[in-house]
Amino acid sequence: MNGYKVKDFLSSLEIQESSNYRLIDAADEVSTYTLIDESDIVVIYNTKAGIEAACSGKTVVVCGEAWIRGKGIGIDITDKKSYINMLSGTTKIPLMTHNMQRRALRYAYYFFFQKMVDFRFINSVDRFTYEYSKFSLHDLMPGSDHCLDQICKGIIQGSEILNPMY
Repeated sequence: MNGYKVKDFLSSLEIQESSNYRLIDAADEVSTYTLIDESDIVVIYNTKAGIEAACSGKTVVVCGEAWIRGKGIGIDITDKKSYINMLSGTTKIPLMTHNMQRRALRYAYYFFFQKMVDFRFINSVDRFTYEYSKFSLHDLMPGSDHCLDQICKGIIQGSEILNPMY
């Protein structure tokens, strides 16, 4: 299974694309936000896009081990039968509620601002490429970088690692 992509699996099923199903490759230049805006219900598998969809007020069906599973933000699918019932319309999909959207916004703030700790040594070049800045041993010493200090403290003390800026 190493290197086997979901795209390859879905393609092997020979399911014809239709007006409500379209397979989009990860390398396609399609904006996730455009897809979310154009969708009534968003089905996700192992992606952070679910939190963005939920914050936008979209109903999110969570398959696999996505970031929002178990957070009360989406509809968690737990087995194959539930998934098939949902797709076939046998099970009605509950719509996003105001409370779920509020919970999604709170979780997004926590996840994207409080939990994301910046490394000043890593810079984004483009969507798929990062480069590392040159740094010295002195740059890694305690007190040189507040974010790095917070990560080390969390690892050593076994405590939650939060961005010191928030």
